[in-house]
Amino acid sequence: MTATPTPNWQHTAVGKFFDIASRAAGLRADLTAKMARRAELVRDLAALQRELADLEAHHGSAPVLHGREADRNRSLDRAETIRADIARSQALLSAASAAVDAALARNARLSPLVNGCGMLMHKIGLLSREEAQL
Repeated sequence: MTATPTPNWQHTAVGKFFDIASRAAGLRADLTAKMARRAELVRDLAALQRELADLEAHHGSAPVLHGREADRNRSLDRAETIRADIARSQALLSAASAAVDAALARNARLSPLVNGCGMLMHKIGLLSREEAQL
C-alpha cells in the first residue's frame, strides 16, 4: 500500500505567515498614506482659516475709498468662498480622521497576530529571528 503524500505543513505554515505579514505591511502603508492625507488637510484648513482671518481683519479696519467698492465686493466674495472651502475641508477632515481611526483599529488587530505568528515560527525553528521580525 502506498501512502498518499501529505502536504508539507512547515512549508504551508511559512507561506501563511508571509501572506499575513504582507497584508500587515500593506495595511501599514495604507495607514501611513491616510495619516499623510489627514495632515495635508489640517495644513490646508489652517491656511484657509489664516487667509479668512486676514481678510476679516482688513475688512474691519480699512475704510472703503470712493471708486473702490468693486474691490471690496470681490474681497467679500472671496471671504464667502473661503468659508465654503473651510466647511468642505472640515467635512473632508472628519472623513479622513474616521478612515485613519478605522485603519488604526485594523492595524491594532493584525499586528499582534503577525508578531505572535513570527515568534512561534522562530521558536519552532522555521524562521530566523530576522525573518520573524518583518
